[in-house]
Amino acid sequence: MRDSNSEIKDDMEKGNQDASNRSKKKKSIIFDEEFTIDPATAKSKIEENRKKLGNMSFAILLLSIGIDISHVRAFPSYNIALGLWTWYVVHFSGRNQNAVKKVVPVLSGLCWAMFASVISDVIFCSVWGSEIVNGVIFSLKFSLSLFIINMLGKIPCLYFSTQNIYYMKCLNDLRK
Repeated sequence: MRDSNSEIKDDMEKGNQDASNRSKKKKSIIFDEEFTIDPATAKSKIEENRKKLGNMSFAILLLSIGIDISHVRAFPSYNIALGLWTWYVVHFSGRNQNAVKKVVPVLSGLCWAMFASVISDVIFCSVWGSEIVNGVIFSLKFSLSLFIINMLGKIPCLYFSTQNIYYMKCLNDLRK
């Protein structure tokens, strides 16, 4: 007759082996995922992300225009250019989904520019933020709050852009 402790240990070892086998199976499924994407799914994801990116580009453009309300201190004005660039990329990629070789580099450049602008925005806020908050002028405080909202709005734009790059490359690989 076996000891109950040894039975428990055996069951735990079997459970650990089963758990490790399941994790290996999950890893192999995740690894093979990029090769098993359905073209219809990729196209729908590209279109969905394109619409979201279009909405965010319009919001970035409006917030960037709102930032320029304050004429006392100059806020960085590259945000307007980024909003226009994002809007252009969204409409360009909507018309030319087959021209992946043209859209992906432009979208990648946009991602790098957005990333650099977020870093620049953080630096601007850390340098001038305390002086603006402690100041008296309300329009500066309002512009700073719009600037911070704009900075946070660029993060979803980065996400949707990188997702579109991924799905466009997958769709391009499936066509080959």
